[in-house]
Amino acid sequence: MKKILLFTALLLFSRLAIAQKPADNPKPVIIEGRITGLKVNKISIGCRSGDGFIFEECDADKDGNFYLRSTKFTRPYSVQFSNGRTWLGDIYIAPSYHLRITGNASDAKTFYLTRQVSGYGSAINKFIFKRDSTLTRSEPAQQWYNMNKQDLLKYVNRRKTIQDSIARITLKSKTAADSYYGYFKERALLDIKFDALYYLVNHAIDDKTFTAQQAVDFVKKNFEAEANTINYNPSNDYLPKTAKPGILNNLFNDEYMKSDMYRNLMANDYFIFIWEEQFRKDSTVVDKRRFKIDFVKIIANDYKGKIREETLYNYLDQTIRYCRSYEELFDYEKAFPKYIDQLADTAKRTKLYVAMKEKEHDLLKIAIGQPAPAFTVQDSTGKKYSLDSFKGKILYIDLWASWCGPCRMETPYFKKLYEKYKNDPHIAFMSVAVLDEHDKWLGAMKEDKPTWPQFFDNEGSAQRSFMANSIPKFVLIDSDGKIVQLDAPGPRQTAELAKIFEMEEEKGNK
Repeated sequence: MKKILLFTALLLFSRLAIAQKPADNPKPVIIEGRITGLKVNKISIGCRSGDGFIFEECDADKDGNFYLRSTKFTRPYSVQFSNGRTWLGDIYIAPSYHLRITGNASDAKTFYLTRQVSGYGSAINKFIFKRDSTLTRSEPAQQWYNMNKQDLLKYVNRRKTIQDSIARITLKSKTAADSYYGYFKERALLDIKFDALYYLVNHAIDDKTFTAQQAVDFVKKNFEAEANTINYNPSNDYLPKTAKPGILNNLFNDEYMKSDMYRNLMANDYFIFIWEEQFRKDSTVVDKRRFKIDFVKIIANDYKGKIREETLYNYLDQTIRYCRSYEELFDYEKAFPKYIDQLADTAKRTKLYVAMKEKEHDLLKIAIGQPAPAFTVQDSTGKKYSLDSFKGKILYIDLWASWCGPCRMETPYFKKLYEKYKNDPHIAFMSVAVLDEHDKWLGAMKEDKPTWPQFFDNEGSAQRSFMANSIPKFVLIDSDGKIVQLDAPGPRQTAELAKIFEMEEEKGNK
């Protein structure tokens, strides 16, 4: 469940300052520097703000020199610093900040280890840069989500020890030179706290050996026990002044909204933790096929305060916009109005109803039984293929990307599926890399060694045709070129696919 990936440049939580008023005449944010090893000659910063997305981009020359100036960021923000589609980390910016950033961006790890920052506003950013580089150096070979309980706890404690140590060294008392320093310092320290909770909650979600009570006890024992030892002195900005001992008993504190890690946790993971707890207690009370509706219900019923309004709206919005089929949307149209009407903001309610109507209009074009939309892709040699290239065959399409971990986890299962049917003249397979970069696509194929036909969506037509905004996505088209399933079973669901293939072959023989 946790490994479901939604592709979107807009995070479900907003990276904006909650308690800071915009300046009447904001001074520009300037970021300049020299970054070598860039994949494309673009540098950008961006973040979600309210219902929109603030974005600014500039060119970089052949040597990696760039100069970005923007008056769009009127408050202090945590923004994504990127090179094209390659994320280069987060930075803190605010009106009048003038940062100079250098480093080698040949890959993300190298950039984390080589990047440097100077200039006005660099004091708080040095904490981020030092934190990220130290954590990168200490990262174990094993991915955290594959760790057992003991190793995960060691990993979480090591991360916290490192971050606390760097905070003590780099986060000095508030400086008069930077009026935003104190705000960012409190925000950074809160992020350290919720960083630990993020990993504990996600392990509790993924560890299927836990009972409901064991999952809750695991999080409380390994997070709350430490949290309760903190001295909640009003003069200490380590946690909000209104916080009470026991963060888990006071999790919906509006002051926590300053923390990106808190908002990320609440927007993407905490409601899944609650859902898993309910499922472990009684699997009959939840529907694994309609889990997104359950998620909305949990957010509406269990969340409180500002995080409830924000998460409820954003999750409804993302679920509607990234709906994968008309049949799925039909369920949402019945279930969501009750929760949309609970939003305090009238404009947001209107936007969601409009989004459902627009999505319905688009999905009706690619509903089951409709002719599959035309698209053009190319293979590694540049030769072009279209739907007509597979005319007369049942076509199983895999939409994926090199950066999509869950997509690539399907490769071993796809190899077995292809081996089973590769000599069947009535069935064809194709994988199409969407929303990807050509060199990374080639690199992924070299690593994964797929044995079935591979294509690149160089014009974006396959992604647009099948609305593949969330991947992995599997589409099944019959021998007449009509859609059988827009959200077909994945390669590991071999029994289901076998039944569908058999039915389609029988239909084609009539």
